[in-house]
Amino acid sequence: MFNQQRYCCHTNIDDGRRETWPTDFVTCPKIGDYVEAESGYQLVVCTIYHRMVYHQYGSRIEKPYPQIIVELTKKCFGYETEPK
Repeated sequence: MFNQQRYCCHTNIDDGRRETWPTDFVTCPKIGDYVEAESGYQLVVCTIYHRMVYHQYGSRIEKPYPQIIVELTKKCFGYETEPK
C-alpha cells in the first residue's frame, strides 16, 4: 500500500521539465535520494516542503489537502546525479 500523501516533483532544470516524474512514493523521499523519471532520467532530491493546496472549480472551492513538493536538481549537499 502506498503512502496516501500527494507528491509533486519540481525542477528548474530544462531537461527535467519535460520528464514524467512519479507522484506516488512508498515513503517520503529524503534529501539526497535519487528520483527516476519514466524515461530513466535521474535527479537528486535537494529540498522538500509541505503546503496546503486548494483547487477551484468555477465558484466551488475543493477542500484543501496537504501536498509535498519534492525539489530536484543535479547536485545537492555532496550528492550528484550520475549521467545515464
